Amino acid sequence: MNGASRGTDRENSPGAPSAVAPRILLVDDDPSVCALLQAQLARRGFEVQPALSVSEALRLLEDTEIEVVLTDIVMEGMDGLQLCAQVVADRPELPVVILTASERLETAIGAMRAGAYDFVTKPIDLEVLTLALERAVDAAWTSHRSRANALSNSDSKPHRRRTHRRVDARWTPKQKNGVKPDNESPEQAG
Repeated sequence: MNGASRGTDRENSPGAPSAVAPRILLVDDDPSVCALLQAQLARRGFEVQPALSVSEALRLLEDTEIEVVLTDIVMEGMDGLQLCAQVVADRPELPVVILTASERLETAIGAMRAGAYDFVTKPIDLEVLTLALERAVDAAWTSHRSRANALSNSDSKPHRRRTHRRVDARWTPKQKNGVKPDNESPEQAG
C-alpha cells in the first residue's frame, strides 16, 4: 500500500471529521528533525505543524485543531513526558505519541504513565511511525465520534432524575459494609 492510497483510505473512513489530511503537532527542538519528519509525513498523507519547544506547542494547541501530538522526550525546559502529561490532563481525547532514542523499559513505562498513546524509538522507522500515527488518528476520530453521539443522544432523551441510595443512619462502627456482625444479639444492635 503506498502513501497516497493510505491517505485516501483515511479520508473516506467512517467517523473522519473531514476529508482533509489529519493534522499532527510535531514537537522537537531540532529544526532539521522537524523539517525531515514534516516532509516524510506529508508524503504519507499527514499535515504536520512543527513546534520547536514545548511552550510553542502549548500555544499551538490553544489555537489549532490537532488530531495527534508527536513529541520528542529530550528537550530543553519542559520535556516531552511533561508535555504529554499536560496534554492528557487538558485534552484527554488527544493522543500523544512519544519519540525516544532510548529503548529502555523505564522510558516506555514513563511514557505510558504520562498518558502516551504510543511511543516510537529512534532511529525512526517511517513505516512504524506511520502506523502509530494512523492508529492514534483513528483513536482521536473515534473519540470525536463518540462525543458527538453522546451529545446528540443526550439532546434526544428525556433527562432522568438521579436517585440516590438510601443510607442507613443507624450504621455503627461495628458494622462492615452496612452489615451487622453475626454474633451480635438484637439487644446489642439496638
